[in-house]
Parts: sequence; C-alpha cells; structure tokens
Amino acid sequence: MLEVDITSPSTIKLPIYSQLGVPEIWRYTKQGVQLLQLQDGTYNPCEYSPTFPFVSGAILNQFLQQAETQDDNTVIRSWRKWVRETIKRETIKEEG
Repeated sequence: MLEVDITSPSTIKLPIYSQLGVPEIWRYTKQGVQLLQLQDGTYNPCEYSPTFPFVSGAILNQFLQQAETQDDNTVIRSWRKWVRETIKRETIKEEG
C-alpha cells in the first residue's frame, strides 16, 4: 500500500500516515515527486519505490514533464508502455 499525496501542505499529514502504518508516500510538490518510505516511525526520502522497485522519483518526474506538453492519453500510453517494457526486462533478468 502507498499514498499519493498532492495536497499542500502535506507534511502535517505525515504523522497521521505514520500512525496508520502507510509504508510509502509519493508526495508531489512544485519541485516534483518525492518518494518517502516509513522507517522506524519516520518518513525518509528514497530514490526508488519500495512497492514498485523499478519506479524512481526521477522516472515519475520525467512523465510529469511529458504531461506539460502532451495530452493525457499520450502520457498514459507512454507510461503503460514503459511499465510493460520494464516489467518484461526485469522478468527476463530474474529468469536468466
């Protein structure tokens, strides 16, 4: 389970998420997406999603940048293609 937080300011909600045991938060700010992982009751930044280990904040930010110049359907198709290709590549690595 993860929480995607796009509200402002979301930092006041972090203690609530922590008490609920939400293990991961994707937090969107003007600077982009920040991934946070719950560790010992505190949310710490992490480069890759613990839930989806092939997804990083940098990748999410790339797709958000695409959304500024492309229509939603194009971005969604591009995201889905990237996910399918990445899962296929990761599966091949695991089998090989």
